[in-house]
Amino acid sequence: MGDSVRRAGCVHSAQAQPHPPTALIAGVNLILAGELQALQELNVAVGRDLALMGETTARLLLETISHRAGKSIVLPTQFVIRDSSS
Repeated sequence: MGDSVRRAGCVHSAQAQPHPPTALIAGVNLILAGELQALQELNVAVGRDLALMGETTARLLLETISHRAGKSIVLPTQFVIRDSSS
């Protein structure tokens, strides 16, 4: 059983609890894919019903909460114009 499938099962179990989580952390893309699939199956809207964070975002959030000097990370981006862009 792959990590994606295992993580999807964990998300289903967590969301079935009386007090489901308000955020999930995904360390790698395969885990993220499993979490997203499970959340879609459960009709949980990411951003509205639950926060989904990557590992770097979660680490920065924890540093900020613990009052450690946070740091700024700038990720390289590229804008690609496609037919769906207006």
